[in-house]
Amino acid sequence: MNMRMRPIAIIVFIGIVTALANAGPFGIEMGMTLQQIESLSGAAAKEFGIGYEIQPPKVHPSFDVYVALISPTLGVYKIVAFGKSKTVSSFGTELKSDFDKIRKQIEVVYGPSKVFDFLKYGSIWKEPNDWMMGLKQKERTLVAFWDDETGADMSSTVANIMLEANATSSSSGYLSLSYEFDNAQVAFDEREASESSVF
Repeated sequence: MNMRMRPIAIIVFIGIVTALANAGPFGIEMGMTLQQIESLSGAAAKEFGIGYEIQPPKVHPSFDVYVALISPTLGVYKIVAFGKSKTVSSFGTELKSDFDKIRKQIEVVYGPSKVFDFLKYGSIWKEPNDWMMGLKQKERTLVAFWDDETGADMSSTVANIMLEANATSSSSGYLSLSYEFDNAQVAFDEREASESSVF
């Protein structure tokens, strides 16, 4: 390498490493295009509902599916990670344990969360061993939420975070984790206007 080019190459390399180190959740920044994400990860994305299943630059061992919602004008505005489904007891002990572990890990970065853990009034799934069935029937909620109002230390572009326990049956469940960026509300409004325009 030309000696005059070496300092420039080093500066560029340091810039890339610094950008990745300071990148947003899972290495994704607000406003990134699908092409930028694919370029970073080296993996092609595929359509997933209203978003794209991606391979982010940084992954967590508890999650195996990552979905990015991307506006054609605003870029990435939301990321959702889906955890690996696992067999649990009807009491949901293992799922609750996983929830607490991930919540504490997120709190290391973003600070305190607000946890909502309740059963809807009048639900028949009120016994301790009905915990998973209540969750499956959407009558039980276990969610942790981070935003400015909870006292969380939000980054400059992450507006809110939500960690949620989900059940697929009385004996299996998974976690989902979503990050909405500061451009999310504008993107939601944009999509709503686009859908309304067909009528």
